[in-house]
Amino acid sequence: MDYPITRGGVLADAWLIPSEEAEACVRRREACAAQLMAEIKTFCSRDFRDLAQTEDDEVVWGEAVFGAERSSLVFLNPQIVENVMEAAKKRNC
Repeated sequence: MDYPITRGGVLADAWLIPSEEAEACVRRREACAAQLMAEIKTFCSRDFRDLAQTEDDEVVWGEAVFGAERSSLVFLNPQIVENVMEAAKKRNC
């Protein structure tokens, strides 16, 4: 996924990331999204990434097995990404 480079950094959805940190941040974000989608697949029939390049921020979400309601919705903001990656490290120790 390509994020626009702006004066002062890289704009990743609603977040302006300093240019020197952007590559690592985007890698963590992609790893987080993959982790969340794998988790969502365990209890949802379908999983999606949506709202990319919006002011609301990108989300990972899943549809419930029964009906079309969203049973899980997680925003990929920097704090969530850090929390998910930290939890994955603890689980793998």
